[in-house]
Amino acid sequence: MISNSGDKRLLRKWLFEKEDKGKLTWTLCLYGTPGMAKEAGLSIQEFWEEIINACYLDKENPIKTWESTFKRIDDLKNKLNNLPVDTYHMISEKTDLHIKLGEHRRFQGGGGANIPSFEIFTSPDWRGVNGKIFFNFPLYRYGNIIKNIQLEFKDGVVIKATADKNEKLLQEMIKQKNADKIGEFSLTDKRFSKISKFMANTLYDENFGGEYGNSHLAVGTSYHDCYSGDIKKMGELDWEKLGFNESIEHCDIINTNPKTVEAIMKDGTKKIIYKNGLFVI
Repeated sequence: MISNSGDKRLLRKWLFEKEDKGKLTWTLCLYGTPGMAKEAGLSIQEFWEEIINACYLDKENPIKTWESTFKRIDDLKNKLNNLPVDTYHMISEKTDLHIKLGEHRRFQGGGGANIPSFEIFTSPDWRGVNGKIFFNFPLYRYGNIIKNIQLEFKDGVVIKATADKNEKLLQEMIKQKNADKIGEFSLTDKRFSKISKFMANTLYDENFGGEYGNSHLAVGTSYHDCYSGDIKKMGELDWEKLGFNESIEHCDIINTNPKTVEAIMKDGTKKIIYKNGLFVI
């Protein structure tokens, strides 16, 4: 069973409040164990090879490599944040999805709190998500693997959720308060990420590079730092008015198929920003 306790909700609220006030910092990384490798279907040697490659530990100067990568990510974020986007349109296998950006949004990524981290993400207006999306990449959740997830949205709410394996678990998760709405939209450029295998670990799976990079949606709570204004002046009603989702859940679900993401501007013009694993802006 999935916990829906009030304690978990209060803890997340407390952590968010501390982060919004600039009083919460963290560093997240992974130390591979035989048990983790087994869950991912890898040998411990294969598991550690992914960690070493992903963290640039095979480079002569890993820190310098990270600094260079973060600079390139910053450049892409600035380009995205300067576009007058209304909606993003994603096309891929079994996927035709519109995601409304919303007002006062910005893209984040490359901050260095999570190692590795290559994704560029935002928290869109959950009310403006329509269409369907297929997630070909396995989801490791609650000690189980959920395969071939398909979600269909109408006016921001999941109206259909299916999976080839552990569908009941997926639907149980979606039934939690506001876990049927999205809190994050993310893209990873394959030029940065050397992660090429399923790791059964969110930190690695959401930063998958492979042949076509990845896009992922998180159902559940949003990230307040994707607000472009002064977070300290915001209250619960302010977040609600802007369409920032609030939930005890935050589950990243990943698509690694070739795809095109088109930005539809506020004046109706269109521009492809991401294609087959590469940002093209």
